[in-house]
Amino acid sequence: MFAKVVTALPKALQAAKPAPEAATVSKDGKHFRLTVPLPAAFERSKKEDETDAAGKPITQVRIEHKKWPITVRFDARKTNKPMAKVLDAERTQTIRRGLLYQVYHTGKIAAGGRNWQMRIGSITYPDRRRGWVSGLFLHANAEVASDPKQWLEIMVLDETQQPNAAELSVIFKTALAGVRPQATKGR
Repeated sequence: MFAKVVTALPKALQAAKPAPEAATVSKDGKHFRLTVPLPAAFERSKKEDETDAAGKPITQVRIEHKKWPITVRFDARKTNKPMAKVLDAERTQTIRRGLLYQVYHTGKIAAGGRNWQMRIGSITYPDRRRGWVSGLFLHANAEVASDPKQWLEIMVLDETQQPNAAELSVIFKTALAGVRPQATKGR
């Protein structure tokens, strides 16, 4: 289903330029100051608004497109095991849960002052309201300060069933470029 866009994505990623940085985002009449640029037409998720209202700390930032089922997730981690082992264990756990997880392309991409390990793939999972849902993902991870036990992750998940390689590339590059080099404070 994603063969055409998967073939076009590596070339589109090389050509894509990050969108200009935004200092604030508006949602429901409220203005939020940003510490990373937000891709155009995205907003904070409802779940994060609820977490903020409850006074709980957020270790992940998830933003959603205003019209389309596309999300961007930022995550900072600090663990006892190296990044590669943790990510491999998470992939294995995803597959064991019965989800269809496929990786079509791997590589490296430089953005935001870091060299990121990148994967392009798809995941199919059950949703209570929508049945089985398939989404194309672009995932990147990079160590923080050359420490394999501290790392950053960014994932763009497009569930539109008609992903656009150029659009996804700009969203992904904007997210990668917006992460500033600094140490994480645990998870």
